Amino acid sequence: MMIRPTTASPVLGRPARACACSPEPTDEFTPSGPTLEWGYNGHRLTNAEAFEAIPDEMPEFFRKGGDRLTGLASAPDRWKMRELPHLKDTTKVDHYLSLEQLEGHELPENRFEFLRMVEHDHLDGGRDPQYVGMLPYRMAELYENLTLDFALWRQSSRLFGAEHPTTLGYQQDALRDAGVLGHYVGDAAQPLHATVHHDGWDASKAPNPEHFRTRRGLHSEFETALVNQVANPAEIRAHIADPHAYRGNPLDWAREFVNESNSQVAPLYRLEARGELNPEHPGKEGVAFVNERLAKGAQNLRDLWYSAWLESASLEHSLRDPG
Repeated sequence: MMIRPTTASPVLGRPARACACSPEPTDEFTPSGPTLEWGYNGHRLTNAEAFEAIPDEMPEFFRKGGDRLTGLASAPDRWKMRELPHLKDTTKVDHYLSLEQLEGHELPENRFEFLRMVEHDHLDGGRDPQYVGMLPYRMAELYENLTLDFALWRQSSRLFGAEHPTTLGYQQDALRDAGVLGHYVGDAAQPLHATVHHDGWDASKAPNPEHFRTRRGLHSEFETALVNQVANPAEIRAHIADPHAYRGNPLDWAREFVNESNSQVAPLYRLEARGELNPEHPGKEGVAFVNERLAKGAQNLRDLWYSAWLESASLEHSLRDPG
């Protein structure tokens, strides 16, 4: 897919925002296969640091919504509880994309065309087509949800005022969709979510000339045990660039996020082979890699929030005033 160019909008001298962003308990469950994802701290930091970096032109309710945005960072994990089978089975494939299985193929415009393509071209490796993953679609869908939330908030503020219950409801809709979007953008920044080699190198899918680790367990070691040891908010912030506004098709941006993350799969395995990702004795390069990936997720998320806000101004004009 063609990736649309971006336009920069620097934000200088902004103080840190008021966000307690405190940890909270999460539901206990045991994910398996490629549906593993950043641990709680990784998702919390992604949303929290995205919030710290938002431009001042975002609406006031959003600039005060840090606790809500951060508290929702792990919400999609709770949807995978065994006690919620319909929700679990519907959403579990939204957390990853096995990019190598799509080599030479463009992403169709919607999930259903994607499934037909995977099945028709035998890209599923003999499994159910959905297990290739649908992460880009989930990001694009939630981005459009958020854009609509902002547009409806603009309209309601204009017609009824900022304190009207309808307007306040749209505020909560926007915060919820923005927070949940953060989960998937965070997943996309985790290289093991963008590959068939999600928990040890799979030699049945690709040669292993560098003798990368094949033993399982790497996924949780990297994104949970290692993140818990070395994630550093100051280091994450140092790697977040000035805001950019995306224009065009959000599916293009989502695919590019996954492409970039996939490019870091081999470097991750090389770091693991050198012992840099050992949670008990992490190396300097491993520590830097973790914080750079968290920063990439936070930056991408901040830019999607910002872009949705800007795009919502034109979308408001397409809305009918409630009669």
